[in-house]
Amino acid sequence: ADTALAACNDAADAVVNGATDLLDLARVLVRPIPNAAADARGQIQVSAAARGRVRIFRKAADAPEAPGSFTALDESGVLTAAELRAGVELAIEGRDVVRDAAVWNGLVDLTFTVTAGGTEVGTDTVQLRLAPLVTPSHLDAPEAVYATRVPWDREGSAAFLGDLQRAVRAAGVASFVELAGDDQWTQDVFEPAYMSMPGPGGVPRGMHVMLRSANFARRSAVGGASLREAGRVVFTQLRGRDVGGVVAFDPGHSDRMDTLNSFGNYETIPPYSFGGASYPLGRAFRGRTSAYFPDPVFTKMMESQGVQPPVYVDTSWLLVGHVDEVVAFIPANNERGWTIAAADPRGARAALEQLQREGSGNLPLFVGKAFLDERGREIAAQATVAEVLADEDVLTASNTAAVRIDRTLATLQAETGVRDDEIVKIPFLFTRSFGSAVAYQPGMVNGISLGKVFGMPRPHGPQRSARDLFESLVGQSFAQRGIDVQWIENWDVYHRMDGEVHCGSNTRRAIPRRGFW
Repeated sequence: ADTALAACNDAADAVVNGATDLLDLARVLVRPIPNAAADARGQIQVSAAARGRVRIFRKAADAPEAPGSFTALDESGVLTAAELRAGVELAIEGRDVVRDAAVWNGLVDLTFTVTAGGTEVGTDTVQLRLAPLVTPSHLDAPEAVYATRVPWDREGSAAFLGDLQRAVRAAGVASFVELAGDDQWTQDVFEPAYMSMPGPGGVPRGMHVMLRSANFARRSAVGGASLREAGRVVFTQLRGRDVGGVVAFDPGHSDRMDTLNSFGNYETIPPYSFGGASYPLGRAFRGRTSAYFPDPVFTKMMESQGVQPPVYVDTSWLLVGHVDEVVAFIPANNERGWTIAAADPRGARAALEQLQREGSGNLPLFVGKAFLDERGREIAAQATVAEVLADEDVLTASNTAAVRIDRTLATLQAETGVRDDEIVKIPFLFTRSFGSAVAYQPGMVNGISLGKVFGMPRPHGPQRSARDLFESLVGQSFAQRGIDVQWIENWDVYHRMDGEVHCGSNTRRAIPRRGFW
């Protein structure tokens, strides 16, 4: 069924399917040869690597600009003498995305040869390129926000969705799309990307492309091997007019690494220039090591686009293993236009220690909340500042996390040039679960960026002067940068299940009019 969903697409037939489909085809003009001999013939040939990967349509002579005026050119590519005299307009369709640059890099050499009397009288070649898949960054304008209403926790899901919609309205985002299903990790199952090509007046013609996650279990919960079921939404609900869907995966990839295939582990560093290099479309940012890595087939496909060179960091120390657990990219008033927001366990500990020194060590965190233990049983989460600071497991995990985050930041800074004083620190502590690190307090860096609004998980920290300490600290820090923090309740449906706001939401962003490939 998954194969059939992906195979049923616009390029599967040799027909121009409507006016909007026609807009997606690149045009090439064969200029008229008024004096072409009666026995002259033209031939259009496609370079070997591109054969079967593109389809060429030709427009009927003197026909109006309409889908029905274009018919597929057969494999011979022959143009008649009459067509040569009149000139021919061609329209070229890509039949798939680039999946492996070693097999095909997306370049198409289109060769036009004219013969008369069995002798070649002229030839010309033009080169085109299939539009690459590009993932937008958090600096691109949000057009639609997605989240899932889950049936197994109606109250928790309603609280999350209500706060998220409030943030969406505050940001002026036009569309909020509520998905249905049992899988609440909306960020993880699809990644909005886009393809674009030059258009009239310098405005690109583009289409959104939803990437289905390569989450594949050889031993799935329903038995047998299968892709993650929630990812079908790419083809069943999201695909449509000007929205395509793509999937690529390796069924042999180890199940123990499957979490790295979720799209919380696929972010985009915004466009920048540094060290003599320019990245007008930004760069992919993922967690990967030589021994613990995401699906190689999907990775090869994205690297083969050739326009967003990846930056990889080690996330193997995290239980979930996603880059969005520790880093976000937010707008900034600097030459680059953005900066890094990063988890700051040291800052969280320092803030709590300051409270204790002020005699407020008895203030509680997580009032009325519950964690889930490793067997899924509820345990009371509420603890005082003093109790948290006396918890050696939390302090040890947080110290280790701080060192690991330092390494991630060092890699990012070396690649981007972001200075220490530009980094926005977001204080929260870590703990350990199943031997790996996970946010102990709600991981506030793991939020949704909506331009000048950032939707952040409500921290449920100690109340000082009727205000949450961590809401105050982070809210003020973001406000100084012109960003409004909207607090979102996500404890029950996300935090205690090792995720946060970003994990439970997804954003389609406008196709930018800058940074053309």
